[in-house]
Amino acid sequence: MALIKIPTYVTRAIEQSMSDLISSENLGQPCVLYYPPIESGCANCLPDPIGKKSSNIYVNGGPMPFNAGQVCSMCNGMYYLAIEYSETVYMSINWEPSRFDPTLPPGHRYSDGTIMTRGHSFDLQKINNCQFMETRANVGFAHYRFKLIGEPVLAAQTTDAFFWAWWDRA
Repeated sequence: MALIKIPTYVTRAIEQSMSDLISSENLGQPCVLYYPPIESGCANCLPDPIGKKSSNIYVNGGPMPFNAGQVCSMCNGMYYLAIEYSETVYMSINWEPSRFDPTLPPGHRYSDGTIMTRGHSFDLQKINNCQFMETRANVGFAHYRFKLIGEPVLAAQTTDAFFWAWWDRA
């Protein structure tokens, strides 16, 4: 049981402020989430059902023709292609760990680049499923890759509309 009941208008004001921080028009930054590659069959050759590889027989109308007896130039004889999938979400990024870790002196930054992000909870499943995240630093020209540290945490002061996640430089 809570000791203090927060009025609904205060909760709405907190949620609106957090949403404004995260949105793309304000302080939110685009973060590209990269997912594990998805295997797809080659559209250039026929599969070999016994060896589970390419039969190296060209499919008429395929994108990269090759002669009989050659290895398929599109899949290199493997038949399966790994297709990378990525998606952009907006989150606010806290680049200075001293702002969320009280044991560190003000302005302190880790050399390995530990950061904290805040995002909408509807993006939480995307965050949990990604292999790594890529974003740009505040200066705009350097981009960095980060791996998720542990499990993201839902923000307790709202109606679970937002989360915090900690990332380590990959």
